[in-house]
Amino acid sequence: EALARMALNGLRVFAHFADRVGGDGGFRRTGFLVLVPPGDVAIARGSVAMHRRAGVNCVLLGADEFHHIEPRTARDDIGAVVWEPESGHADPATATASFADAARRAGADIRIGVDVRSIQTSNGRVQGVQTSNGPISAPVVVVAANYRTMELLKPLDVDIPLTPVRQTIAVVERTPGFGPLPPIVADRILATILAYESGDV
Repeated sequence: EALARMALNGLRVFAHFADRVGGDGGFRRTGFLVLVPPGDVAIARGSVAMHRRAGVNCVLLGADEFHHIEPRTARDDIGAVVWEPESGHADPATATASFADAARRAGADIRIGVDVRSIQTSNGRVQGVQTSNGPISAPVVVVAANYRTMELLKPLDVDIPLTPVRQTIAVVERTPGFGPLPPIVADRILATILAYESGDV
């Protein structure tokens, strides 16, 4: 539920990006479909109830009830679908650049291409970081290093239970007659996620 609330807050930021951050986040409201196998319908029902408690606008629909949302989806192996009409996604490059601009306006010093090699401590307290361009003193260090988080925290005897997982990504171009842009689709039956990057792919 905590993650659902975080995602909802993120959605609100991206939906009003110019006012909250400044610049363009590249957000497009597409809706979000989750295709659920027959054996997981009860789990999906509980998940929808939890998301609704958290404030997320979502509903559970039968396999024959979402034709108006995405008529191009085969339904012979679907038990149910979860539909979030207000969801969407941002453009990663545009949003990142806008967040960086906002951080600079707030006084951040952004250093592109500089690697953090280690977190420096003294007497059990953080003193800063050692980078590929030398040390940076800081009384607080926020580690947001994706899979490298474990590598940076291990020397400090901090164990973060992260498991890197390799994902396969395929980029395909829509045919001219494909029709309108689809919602984001999380297919729990085939373990795939389908999304578009822009109006051209």
